[in-house]
Order: sequence, then structure tokens, then C-alpha cells
Amino acid sequence: MYDEKEAWDNVRKRNLRISIAKGLLAENRSSQEQFSEAELKNVFRFKARDLAYYAKDFFYKAGEQYVLTDKERTYIDKILEAHKTASELLKDADARFVAEFGSFHDGYEKGGYDSFSYERYEKVEKNVAELLPVLHWGHLPIFNKYLLYNRGVSPEEDIAAFYDHYDCLKAMLNEIRGRGEKMQIQSDNTLGKNLVFEVYTRRWGHTDRYKMRRTIDGWECSHIAIGGKCKKDGEGSLLQNLHQDLVFYPEEAVRYAMEELWEAADEGEIDLEELQRRLQQVADWVSHVEKAVGEKQPEWVNYY
Repeated sequence: MYDEKEAWDNVRKRNLRISIAKGLLAENRSSQEQFSEAELKNVFRFKARDLAYYAKDFFYKAGEQYVLTDKERTYIDKILEAHKTASELLKDADARFVAEFGSFHDGYEKGGYDSFSYERYEKVEKNVAELLPVLHWGHLPIFNKYLLYNRGVSPEEDIAAFYDHYDCLKAMLNEIRGRGEKMQIQSDNTLGKNLVFEVYTRRWGHTDRYKMRRTIDGWECSHIAIGGKCKKDGEGSLLQNLHQDLVFYPEEAVRYAMEELWEAADEGEIDLEELQRRLQQVADWVSHVEKAVGEKQPEWVNYY
């Protein structure tokens, strides 16, 4: 039976594993060394959520230090060995890939959809196929999580199957050109910080201020009536407060907005100031709908 959560966990763990290998290479460190929590963050790019949920899949604790498990050390050492072998051939492979797929992609980007030639693309795919192992192990790319999830196959387990898609070849081209995906940890700067969600309720006839914080799993919301945790989409204390005060709002859309906002912060796409601005935009939207639904309602109806 398909387990969506497990699939997303595997996507994150794949990128973390590659990030560990890249960190070891960058710092000229051995997989047999011990590492501090700060090194997991700054060298291997583990976010707070990674430390809470995934560190145990890679490391065991020796006092306050982290040590790679035998299984992970063996796997990562194989990655490092493959990288060493591929590095000797990487410069030539890069040039050939850019000449083949890069020229095709650039032409397609310039000419638009009508310029795409499936016949030529098939030839390009065939010509670059032999380069992919060298490119993959030589660059050890981090991939967009949605790309990894949608492909449904680990690139380390089946390189040919993974790269049998235009978007994966494009991701490799971006990697070669220095525009590849990066592991970021700046999103932790928006965790646990004080935020406000100021919303109007017709029940009380004024604006209420909910205190909010982003957490590794969702949000914390505190108010006079109800306080506690809520999911990324606000399900829990935030929505419970709105329901408690009989607020009329587009619940499904607001839940979508809250989750999109959480994801944007978690991906490091926005800073704390922008997170607060967008959060209040959601609150203002709720307030506007709450006011509008009662504005023209006949006083004898009193339904909303």
C-alpha cells in the first residue's frame, strides 16, 4: 500500500544524504569522524526539523556528538568513491552535455513550445545517456523535492530511469551552469518568532489579536479563548478560535493559504518580515469576508 508520508520522508532523506556527502567533501572530512549539532546544521545543512525527525536515521549519539551509523557510513563512502572516479571525467562530460542538451534546451526556451522537436529530443537523450553517470556522481546534485517525489525513483538507485525526463535533464543543466538547487537553513530564522494575526469578528464588533508562531510542524496560536498547536493549514487552535467566535470565512481557501505560507517560510523563500506581512494579509482577507457577509443581511434574518 502506498504511503505518501513515507514517500515524502524518503525525498527529504535522499537530499540530506547527498548533503552529508557534499559537506564531507567541502570540509575534507572523514565519514568516520564525530560531528557536533552545529556541524550538522552548518556543514550538512540540517534544519531544525531535520534534527528533530531525520538525524536519527543517519547518526547515533555518542555523548553530545553525532556519529554516522555503519549502514549510512557505508552508503556515503560508496557515494564518495563514485564521486572521486567521476570527477576525473567531469569536465569533458559537462562540455558535451551542454553542447547537446544545453543547446536544445536554450533553443526551446527561445523558440517556445512550437519549436520543440520530439525527434531531435530523442536523439539528444540518446547522445547524453552515457554521460549521466559521470554527471550525476560528479556533481551530486540536490533536487527540488517535488521533482524527486514525482519521479518516484531514487537517482542513486537507477540513474537512467530518473533522468528519463526533460525536467531532470534540465535540473542537471542548471547544476552545471551554477543554478542548481541548494540546501538552505535560513528558514530556521522564522521558527518560534512572535507573529500576530489581527482579525475582525462581528460577534464582538472589534479586531482581536491572535499571537502566532511558526513551528517545525505547523503553527502555535494563542488567544484568550483557545491556545495551542495547529497544523500547517491552521487546523487546530487557529481555526478553533475563528469557529468559537462564529467568524464567516472561506475555510478551505484559508487553510490552503496558511499551508502555502508555512511552506514558503520553510523553503526559505521569505524572511520574518514578509512572513508577518503575508500572515496579516490572510487575516485581513478573513476580516473582509466576515464584514461583507453581514453587511447587507436583513436584521430579521440573523443567519450569519
